[in-house]
Amino acid sequence: MEYSRQAELVALQIAHLKKTGGAPALRLLKLSQSAVTFVITHKLRVCEAQLVGRSYNHTVDWGAALYHQFVRGGDESYLAEYLAVLTLTPEVTLDVVKKLEHEGITRERRARVAVLLTHVEESDTVYRVASQLGLKGSIDTCLASPAAPYLRDTVFVQGCTYGQ
Repeated sequence: MEYSRQAELVALQIAHLKKTGGAPALRLLKLSQSAVTFVITHKLRVCEAQLVGRSYNHTVDWGAALYHQFVRGGDESYLAEYLAVLTLTPEVTLDVVKKLEHEGITRERRARVAVLLTHVEESDTVYRVASQLGLKGSIDTCLASPAAPYLRDTVFVQGCTYGQ
């Protein structure tokens, strides 16, 4: 199994070399753990990140990857690729929001989080994040949805404290 993962990694490295047409290519072989984290979160597409993560036995931080490539970088195709192969969980969503708050909220980033929330199935997570970030459209959508009675019974009673 180890050799097949290494072969996949070498094939991906060759593909990146061919893509650049002689210019310096993204290095994927013999990376440190911090370099693996960086290329996964900042440089690679979703399927490539999965492959590199497997090859290095490295857990992919999808919250960081989505934050850097979609929320911060504005790459809508990255979100589409992510949603095609993975589910957007409350944990990943909250991790994205934590990174957003740490780096600073801009109008563009807030709008991208609103787009992200349209793909989260858990209405309580959507409502809490939308309330926290002041995303009125997302809040209104939650309150107009069939989940509104549930939200009234749970989130409204508990409040919208981050991290719950």
